[in-house]
Amino acid sequence: MAPTPITLDDIESLAIGSWILGTGGGGSPYLGLLNMRRLYAEGHRVGLLSPFDLDDDDLVAVVSNMGAPLVGQERLTDSRSIARAVQMQQEYSGADFRAVMSLEIGGGNGIQPLMAAA
Repeated sequence: MAPTPITLDDIESLAIGSWILGTGGGGSPYLGLLNMRRLYAEGHRVGLLSPFDLDDDDLVAVVSNMGAPLVGQERLTDSRSIARAVQMQQEYSGADFRAVMSLEIGGGNGIQPLMAAA
């Protein structure tokens, strides 16, 4: 089945939800949201894939940031850096990822897989 398109409004709701569910841990989703706004303005889009649509042998890249979130607040990160990390992992391992997912729902990591997929 084809992925369900995700609108920018959906992403904003996800950012708010990840911040609430993160209960203060994991930083703020604000910078990720700014990056997604820019990516959507550039014409990039992402879709939501149900886990039930994955085959048993499909590979899923798991992405996240680690460490103190304060470092990421010093400047807006390059929205494509997480996508480059996934691409490098595919090239190094020879894997072909069907999807990307977050390691956690916390504020800072809730938007990461969307940036990688865009």
